[in-house]
Amino acid sequence: MLGLHMERPELPNRLAGVVQTANRDLPIYVHAAAGPRRIVRPRQPTEAIPMPKIGKDDALGDRMSLHNLTGGQFAAIRSQFMSKTIKPGSPLIACGVAVDGRLIGAFAYLPLKFDPNTAYLMSDFPVSWTKYRRLAKLIVMAASTKEAQLLIQRSLSKRITGWTTTAFTDRPSSEKYGCGIPGMKLQKRTETTPKDQGDGIHRYQLQYGGPLGSYDLAGALDLWKTKHGKDMR
Repeated sequence: MLGLHMERPELPNRLAGVVQTANRDLPIYVHAAAGPRRIVRPRQPTEAIPMPKIGKDDALGDRMSLHNLTGGQFAAIRSQFMSKTIKPGSPLIACGVAVDGRLIGAFAYLPLKFDPNTAYLMSDFPVSWTKYRRLAKLIVMAASTKEAQLLIQRSLSKRITGWTTTAFTDRPSSEKYGCGIPGMKLQKRTETTPKDQGDGIHRYQLQYGGPLGSYDLAGALDLWKTKHGKDMR
Protein backbone atom coordinates (compact mmCIF):
# COMPACT_ATOMS: atom_id res chain seq x y z
CA MET A 1 0.00 0.00 0.00
CA LEU A 2 1.27 3.51 -0.87
CA GLY A 3 -0.10 6.85 0.38
CA LEU A 4 0.79 10.11 -1.41
CA HIS A 5 -0.29 13.76 -1.07
CA MET A 6 -0.68 14.00 -4.84
CA GLU A 7 -2.35 12.07 -7.62
CA ARG A 8 -0.03 10.01 -9.81
CA PRO A 9 -1.25 9.77 -13.44
CA GLU A 10 0.74 6.56 -13.96
CA LEU A 11 -1.18 4.78 -11.15
CA PRO A 12 -4.88 5.27 -12.00
CA ASN A 13 -5.68 1.57 -11.76
CA ARG A 14 -4.07 1.28 -8.34
CA LEU A 15 -5.96 4.11 -6.61
CA ALA A 16 -7.78 2.42 -3.71
CA GLY A 17 -9.10 5.49 -1.94
CA VAL A 18 -8.75 9.07 -0.75
CA VAL A 19 -8.34 9.87 2.94
CA GLN A 20 -8.64 13.33 4.51
CA THR A 21 -7.85 13.35 8.23
CA ALA A 22 -9.17 16.84 9.03
CA ASN A 23 -11.49 19.32 7.35
CA ARG A 24 -8.72 21.45 5.85
CA ASP A 25 -5.88 18.94 5.67
CA LEU A 26 -4.38 17.77 2.40
CA PRO A 27 -5.96 14.61 0.96
CA ILE A 28 -3.94 11.39 0.96
CA TYR A 29 -4.25 9.28 -2.17
CA VAL A 30 -3.95 5.63 -1.19
CA HIS A 31 -2.77 3.12 -3.79
CA ALA A 32 -3.03 -0.63 -3.32
CA ALA A 33 -2.79 -3.83 -5.33
CA ALA A 34 -6.40 -4.86 -4.70
CA GLY A 35 -9.53 -4.08 -2.73
CA PRO A 36 -12.61 -1.83 -3.01
CA ARG A 37 -12.27 1.92 -3.53
CA ARG A 38 -13.27 4.24 -0.69
CA ILE A 39 -13.32 7.95 0.16
CA VAL A 40 -12.86 8.76 3.86
CA ARG A 41 -13.37 12.36 4.99
CA PRO A 42 -14.20 14.03 8.32
CA ARG A 43 -17.72 15.18 9.01
CA GLN A 44 -18.00 18.50 10.79
CA PRO A 45 -21.17 18.77 12.89
CA THR A 46 -22.70 22.22 12.57
CA GLU A 47 -25.64 24.02 14.14
CA ALA A 48 -27.59 27.06 13.04
CA ILE A 49 -27.29 30.23 15.12
CA PRO A 50 -30.82 31.47 15.98
CA MET A 51 -30.00 35.07 15.15
CA PRO A 52 -30.12 37.04 11.88
CA LYS A 53 -26.85 38.28 10.40
CA ILE A 54 -26.28 41.91 9.52
CA GLY A 55 -27.31 42.70 5.97
CA LYS A 56 -25.16 44.00 3.13
CA ASP A 57 -26.45 47.57 3.37
CA ASP A 58 -27.45 47.62 7.05
CA ALA A 59 -26.07 50.31 9.35
CA LEU A 60 -24.77 49.30 12.77
CA GLY A 61 -27.05 49.98 15.69
CA ASP A 62 -26.19 51.19 19.17
CA ARG A 63 -26.10 48.15 21.46
CA MET A 64 -23.37 45.52 21.13
CA SER A 65 -23.65 42.17 22.91
CA LEU A 66 -21.80 38.85 23.22
CA HIS A 67 -23.44 35.44 22.91
CA ASN A 68 -21.86 32.09 23.83
CA LEU A 69 -21.77 29.70 20.88
CA THR A 70 -21.81 25.92 20.92
CA GLY A 71 -19.08 24.04 19.09
CA GLY A 72 -21.43 23.34 16.18
CA GLN A 73 -22.58 26.96 15.94
CA PHE A 74 -19.02 28.26 15.92
CA ALA A 75 -18.00 25.67 13.31
CA ALA A 76 -20.83 26.81 11.05
CA ILE A 77 -20.01 30.53 11.14
CA ARG A 78 -16.26 29.84 11.00
CA SER A 79 -16.66 27.79 7.83
CA GLN A 80 -18.69 30.60 6.26
CA PHE A 81 -16.51 33.60 7.07
CA MET A 82 -13.01 32.63 8.25
CA SER A 83 -10.14 32.46 5.74
CA LYS A 84 -9.82 28.99 4.24
CA THR A 85 -6.01 29.15 4.64
CA ILE A 86 -6.33 29.08 8.45
CA LYS A 87 -6.56 25.64 10.00
CA PRO A 88 -9.39 25.48 12.55
CA GLY A 89 -8.89 24.44 16.17
CA SER A 90 -11.15 23.57 19.09
CA PRO A 91 -11.77 26.67 21.22
CA LEU A 92 -12.17 26.87 24.97
CA ILE A 93 -14.83 29.53 24.54
CA ALA A 94 -16.50 30.90 21.40
CA CYS A 95 -18.71 33.98 21.21
CA GLY A 96 -20.86 35.61 18.60
CA VAL A 97 -20.80 39.41 18.44
CA ALA A 98 -24.11 41.12 17.74
CA VAL A 99 -25.31 44.70 17.40
CA ASP A 100 -29.00 45.31 18.02
CA GLY A 101 -29.66 41.57 17.78
CA ARG A 102 -27.92 41.01 14.42
CA LEU A 103 -24.78 38.91 14.22
CA ILE A 104 -21.73 40.83 12.93
CA GLY A 105 -18.95 38.30 13.62
CA ALA A 106 -17.41 35.92 16.14
CA PHE A 107 -14.26 35.20 18.13
CA ALA A 108 -12.80 32.31 20.12
CA TYR A 109 -10.19 31.90 22.86
CA LEU A 110 -7.80 29.23 24.11
CA PRO A 111 -5.76 29.17 27.35
CA LEU A 112 -2.09 30.08 26.94
CA LYS A 113 0.36 27.55 28.43
CA PHE A 114 3.40 29.76 28.96
CA ASP A 115 1.52 32.72 30.52
CA PRO A 116 -1.24 31.79 32.99
CA ASN A 117 -2.65 35.35 33.05
CA THR A 118 -3.06 35.62 29.27
CA ALA A 119 -5.59 34.06 26.89
CA TYR A 120 -4.91 33.28 23.22
CA LEU A 121 -7.30 34.76 20.66
CA MET A 122 -7.33 31.86 18.21
CA SER A 123 -10.03 33.18 15.84
CA ASP A 124 -11.73 36.49 15.11
CA PHE A 125 -13.64 37.37 11.96
CA PRO A 126 -16.54 39.57 10.83
CA VAL A 127 -19.51 38.91 8.59
CA SER A 128 -17.80 39.57 5.27
CA TRP A 129 -20.51 41.15 3.15
CA THR A 130 -21.18 44.38 5.08
CA LYS A 131 -20.39 47.88 3.83
CA TYR A 132 -17.88 48.45 6.64
CA ARG A 133 -14.31 47.83 5.50
CA ARG A 134 -12.89 47.76 9.03
CA LEU A 135 -15.56 45.72 10.78
CA ALA A 136 -12.86 43.16 11.68
CA LYS A 137 -11.37 45.70 14.11
CA LEU A 138 -14.67 45.87 15.98
CA ILE A 139 -14.65 42.10 16.49
CA VAL A 140 -11.14 42.31 17.98
CA MET A 141 -12.22 45.19 20.22
CA ALA A 142 -15.27 43.23 21.39
CA ALA A 143 -12.99 40.29 22.20
CA SER A 144 -10.90 42.47 24.55
CA THR A 145 -13.74 44.10 26.52
CA LYS A 146 -14.65 43.68 30.18
CA GLU A 147 -17.57 41.46 29.18
CA ALA A 148 -15.29 39.14 27.17
CA GLN A 149 -12.80 39.07 30.05
CA LEU A 150 -15.55 37.93 32.43
CA LEU A 151 -16.58 35.08 30.11
CA ILE A 152 -12.98 33.91 29.72
CA GLN A 153 -12.34 34.02 33.47
CA ARG A 154 -15.48 32.00 34.15
CA SER A 155 -14.34 29.34 31.68
CA LEU A 156 -10.83 29.13 33.17
CA SER A 157 -11.81 29.79 36.80
CA LYS A 158 -8.95 32.25 37.28
CA ARG A 159 -7.92 35.85 36.70
CA ILE A 160 -7.01 36.71 33.09
CA THR A 161 -5.61 40.18 32.42
CA GLY A 162 -4.26 40.04 28.87
CA TRP A 163 -4.66 38.47 25.45
CA THR A 164 -2.42 37.67 22.50
CA THR A 165 -2.88 36.48 18.93
CA THR A 166 -0.92 35.61 15.79
CA ALA A 167 -1.32 37.17 12.35
CA PHE A 168 0.17 36.02 9.05
CA THR A 169 0.71 38.67 6.40
CA ASP A 170 3.02 39.76 3.58
CA ARG A 171 3.43 43.17 5.24
CA PRO A 172 5.56 43.98 8.32
CA SER A 173 2.42 45.07 10.20
CA SER A 174 -1.21 43.94 10.25
CA GLU A 175 -3.95 46.23 9.00
CA LYS A 176 -6.47 44.62 11.33
CA TYR A 177 -4.38 44.55 14.51
CA GLY A 178 -1.83 47.24 13.73
CA CYS A 179 -3.54 50.47 14.82
CA GLY A 180 -6.75 51.90 16.18
CA ILE A 181 -7.24 49.39 19.01
CA PRO A 182 -6.42 50.79 22.47
CA GLY A 183 -3.58 49.06 24.28
CA MET A 184 -2.67 46.71 21.45
CA LYS A 185 1.04 46.31 20.67
CA LEU A 186 3.18 44.31 18.28
CA GLN A 187 5.00 41.84 20.53
CA LYS A 188 7.04 39.93 17.98
CA ARG A 189 7.73 39.96 14.24
CA THR A 190 9.24 36.95 12.48
CA GLU A 191 10.15 36.93 8.80
CA THR A 192 9.50 33.38 7.68
CA THR A 193 11.47 31.27 5.22
CA PRO A 194 10.44 28.11 3.35
CA LYS A 195 11.94 26.07 6.22
CA ASP A 196 9.88 27.85 8.88
CA GLN A 197 6.55 26.45 9.92
CA GLY A 198 4.51 29.67 9.73
CA ASP A 199 1.42 29.14 7.62
CA GLY A 200 3.39 28.29 4.49
CA ILE A 201 1.85 31.19 2.56
CA HIS A 202 2.74 34.60 3.99
CA ARG A 203 6.05 36.35 4.55
CA TYR A 204 5.61 37.54 8.13
CA GLN A 205 4.36 35.95 11.33
CA LEU A 206 3.28 38.71 13.75
CA GLN A 207 2.32 38.40 17.38
CA TYR A 208 0.04 41.09 18.80
CA GLY A 209 -1.45 41.47 22.24
CA GLY A 210 -2.89 43.81 24.81
CA PRO A 211 -4.83 44.12 28.05
CA LEU A 212 -8.26 42.69 28.69
CA GLY A 213 -11.01 44.79 30.21
CA SER A 214 -9.80 48.31 29.43
CA TYR A 215 -13.27 49.25 28.13
CA ASP A 216 -16.75 47.75 27.93
CA LEU A 217 -18.87 46.83 24.90
CA ALA A 218 -20.60 50.21 24.74
CA GLY A 219 -17.28 52.05 24.86
CA ALA A 220 -15.77 49.77 22.20
CA LEU A 221 -18.66 50.40 19.80
CA ASP A 222 -18.55 54.18 20.34
CA LEU A 223 -14.79 54.25 19.78
CA TRP A 224 -14.99 52.12 16.65
CA LYS A 225 -17.74 54.30 15.17
CA THR A 226 -15.66 57.41 15.81
CA LYS A 227 -12.48 56.02 14.23
CA HIS A 228 -13.64 53.48 11.65
CA GLY A 229 -17.43 53.58 11.23
CA LYS A 230 -17.38 55.96 8.26
CA ASP A 231 -14.74 53.99 6.39
CA MET A 232 -17.04 52.08 4.05
CA ARG A 233 -16.51 50.16 0.85
